[in-house]
Amino acid sequence: KLVISLVSDLLGVEVSREKTKTVLESLGFKVSSSGQSFLVEVPTRRLDVLLPEDLVEEVGRLLGYKNIPDRVPVIAISLPPKNKDVIGEEWTRDVFVKAGFSEVWNYSFSDEESQTSLGFKKESLLELENPLDQGRPYLVSSLLPNLIRNVVLNSPSFETIKIFELGKVFFRKITSVICEERRLAAVAWGDRDQGFWELKGALEFLLKEGGINDILWRPASGYGFLEKGKCFEIMSGKSKLGFLGTL
Repeated sequence: KLVISLVSDLLGVEVSREKTKTVLESLGFKVSSSGQSFLVEVPTRRLDVLLPEDLVEEVGRLLGYKNIPDRVPVIAISLPPKNKDVIGEEWTRDVFVKAGFSEVWNYSFSDEESQTSLGFKKESLLELENPLDQGRPYLVSSLLPNLIRNVVLNSPSFETIKIFELGKVFFRKITSVICEERRLAAVAWGDRDQGFWELKGALEFLLKEGGINDILWRPASGYGFLEKGKCFEIMSGKSKLGFLGTL
């Protein structure tokens, strides 16, 4: 089966329906019309003709390739749609880097204790059937455990540490629905008060530059791993965007 338009598309020159049929029949092919296509019966001796493109090559050969004028292919080029997620993440990186934070990339795996110590229940964790690391058999439900691990491992070598991570978290809701979400987390260590205000300032700048101006820092008490009186939920209207506190 040969789509008639394929001849002109591949040769780069307009070839009429009648001309295509005449050329193929002159070579011993039996041609019958079928809508916008030709049904072509190939002689048994022509073992080299297996594909529709082979038939187009036969048409071009008899027309004479020297008779096909040179022409630069016309290709429609259009910009891809903007990926707002990627743009937002790159912009977020710029904000935190300018605020003096360094980006880290951690594995998407964690152990049970580091996650349950942050208030996650074991039944909400997602365990891998074949973990790469037996010591970290769960997908991370929060970016914080690995960030805290980064601080613990590097604190002997630095007086202050300011790091952030953009990554995915995985958890199971009460309804057993498995969720995957993109998150931002940051940690400042060294000077407790200064680190808190640096984090708060970076977050406020990020949100306001993103067009979120109705920011409310609401005192919170549902985070057992944070100090009481030094824990706040970041609200915009009735939406909770995140939280900030002192470990």
